[in-house]
Amino acid sequence: VIDFGIARALDSAMQSSGGMTRTGSVIGSPGFMSPEQVRGSVVTAASDVFCLGAVLAYAATGRMPFGTADSGAHAVMFRIAEEDADLRGLSGPLYELIAACLEKDPERRPDVDTLVARTEGEISGTWLPGQVLAQLGRHAVQLLDSEDPEGQTERQDAASATTQPPSMPSTPPSAYHPALAGGPNVSPYQAGRGPYGYPQPWMGGGQHTTYGPAGPYGHPGRTPRPARPVRTIGTPTWVLILLTLVWTVAALIHSISLDATLSSHPESWLVTAHPEYTALKERSQIIDVFGGLAFLVTIILWLMWFWRVRLNAEAFEPGRVRYDPGMALGVWFIPFCNFFMPKQIANDVWSVSRGDPPEWYQGRRYPPRRGLVSGWWTMWVIYFIWSFSQFFSWYDETTIDEAEGIIALQIFTHFFAIPAYILAVVFVSRLTNMQDDRIAAGA
Repeated sequence: VIDFGIARALDSAMQSSGGMTRTGSVIGSPGFMSPEQVRGSVVTAASDVFCLGAVLAYAATGRMPFGTADSGAHAVMFRIAEEDADLRGLSGPLYELIAACLEKDPERRPDVDTLVARTEGEISGTWLPGQVLAQLGRHAVQLLDSEDPEGQTERQDAASATTQPPSMPSTPPSAYHPALAGGPNVSPYQAGRGPYGYPQPWMGGGQHTTYGPAGPYGHPGRTPRPARPVRTIGTPTWVLILLTLVWTVAALIHSISLDATLSSHPESWLVTAHPEYTALKERSQIIDVFGGLAFLVTIILWLMWFWRVRLNAEAFEPGRVRYDPGMALGVWFIPFCNFFMPKQIANDVWSVSRGDPPEWYQGRRYPPRRGLVSGWWTMWVIYFIWSFSQFFSWYDETTIDEAEGIIALQIFTHFFAIPAYILAVVFVSRLTNMQDDRIAAGA
């Protein structure tokens, strides 16, 4: 509503008494910044179009399109740079207009002439309600009063009794230094990284940029729990995964042997007519029971371990891990979401535990190094999709041909389960060691 150009006029009037703006500083609300501002890229007029889209979305829905800074200013910046805007409740031409303004690529946003053409004839009457105009008039009077020399003298006297804002460093730090786990649980904005550190491209001060420790998404202000050693639960977890791997190999060998035994008789035979049917069935049932028990215990330990490393990552760097900590448990049981949301959490936990900088830091892009996580997850998803074959038993089929079909499907599934379990053992072991090493370094 009022251009930021008044910052110079407000220097003496408001900054000394805790105002929002000061010349020579980057100001504004993070929720209205464009992706190029967040990344430190070249800013053009297209950045203003993005900010306009954010303002329109907020005016139309009452919600910030990328969340509020209460959930962690760095989290808001990540969503601005990487995720789609929340435009629920919008439809029709208004949705199309705002969505176009909020395109990540500046080249794909409409220019000012296009915006004027698209809204021509839609705007009529006064631009602002009467109450807002009256409020702006009062602000204008206060601004004019700031030119009064006597008033300035009084305000300068008051300013001498207050603490001046800290000076800003002239050069950015050369490297990314994540907070140590043993230190206080503070957000990156309180860790003394300065205006160039992650991810603070604006100057703190006033209600727009005063952030305390940011809790997990959806829980602003919650202080993260202190990081706790993981080895006591991590070691039993990867050992049980290893035992499940041994069972999988044994089940694969049994299935191959079983298929060879059944194929020695005509496919049209009843499976129950096979002379070794009873012995083969009992052996299969024993293997299934042991496998089910091992898998159940492994799932329980896995969830406990995954939740622990999620909490530790929040303690290391509050707000950098997506979703609420409770989702580290529940997301595995949500249909469809369990195909991608656990991977997103694992990605963030892995990057934080490694001490990697954010993907966009100091205007540069740092490609994430998560080959192990991606490889494990790919094998796991394929295995999970085909694991329905484990719910069928060859001995419940009618003919040998049908029984062999079930066995072949189970053999196929085991070939994906084996690499999935191997990579899971390595993933759990390495992530456990990384977090414990980081905790020890900060102790």
